[in-house]
Amino acid sequence: MGGVLYALGQHEIKKLLAYHSIENIGIITLGLGMGMMGQAFHQDTVAMIGYAGALLHVFNHAVFKGLLFLSAGSVIRATHTGEIDHLGGLLRTLPWTGHLFLIGSLSICGLPFFNGFISEWLVYQALWGGVFHFDILGIIFSCLGVAALALIGGLAAYCFAKAFGMIFLGKNRSKEESPYKESDYMLRGPMVGLAAICVWIGLFPAVMVSFSLKTAQTVTGIPVPAGLEKLILNPLLKAISVLFTAVIIFAVLVALRKFLLKARPVRETETWGCGYALPSARMQYTASSFAEPILRIFRTLLVFKVKTGKLKKHFPAETHLSSSVLDVSENMFFRPLLYWIRELSGRLNWIQSGSTQRYLLYILFFLLILLIWKLN
Repeated sequence: MGGVLYALGQHEIKKLLAYHSIENIGIITLGLGMGMMGQAFHQDTVAMIGYAGALLHVFNHAVFKGLLFLSAGSVIRATHTGEIDHLGGLLRTLPWTGHLFLIGSLSICGLPFFNGFISEWLVYQALWGGVFHFDILGIIFSCLGVAALALIGGLAAYCFAKAFGMIFLGKNRSKEESPYKESDYMLRGPMVGLAAICVWIGLFPAVMVSFSLKTAQTVTGIPVPAGLEKLILNPLLKAISVLFTAVIIFAVLVALRKFLLKARPVRETETWGCGYALPSARMQYTASSFAEPILRIFRTLLVFKVKTGKLKKHFPAETHLSSSVLDVSENMFFRPLLYWIRELSGRLNWIQSGSTQRYLLYILFFLLILLIWKLN
């Protein structure tokens, strides 16, 4: 959960995606944990579902996270920035990148019809199996796992609503007026391939579920219980079929409404949200303002800081406000560690002097040490 909360507070697209890797590693670990608990309680069905869910999520994460990073690279390549607060309205100029990023976002959020839903469904099934087949302590942990996974899913959906909405919807916040150039086929091709895998696994999960169960059997040595594949796939396919039917009905109704109203004139304009006749690009939500309500709720778990400029006049011309979520481990451990490594490396620069004679002397010195060591 910490990974997705830190992701919510990020302003740079690649850093946001990197923090979501922590969240997905947590989901994988949750599945592995249920597999181990299933073995401990001699519940092979729960164990196999947990292991299969974890293994499938490893593959799914590689697919949709690869798609998201490629899409982020396409955005940065076109706009020369990864700062979310400097972007906006890119769906009009980068339609391929925008729609492919949307598929990756829906997949990582675990929504139906996409691959993330399938692996998270397996982890959910393992958790519910623990609720009904473990002892009291196992039931408590399983219930906590269900609650945590549900909360993570909601926060991930909120985070990617922020990412997709701020980057691809609304108006362009950049001062750059020239239209951005879409990625070429060398980058677009792999993105389309990964997006196709996301949709294929989401709509036709039987092949990957069966493969995950067999892989889990190979890794753990636990035989797949008879009928387990049908036990998993029957409710899963029913849920997908019902949801897919509902989507088709909704799409038909929307198309019918559009057909019936096509003769009526439709006036399209920008969304009016305040008392301004001509709002500028700055008069819209930013990534910071969109995420702030959730970050304030969890501020006891985060180091959430807000900086505001002081108003020095009765009618100030301008001010500033910025918010950030500080990573405690980065600031307290990794940055000091890297600083001392850099300092130590700087003091040892004399070793790499560029002198060929000195390098030959190093080789001779270490050869002598090796000979002495070998003789002893």
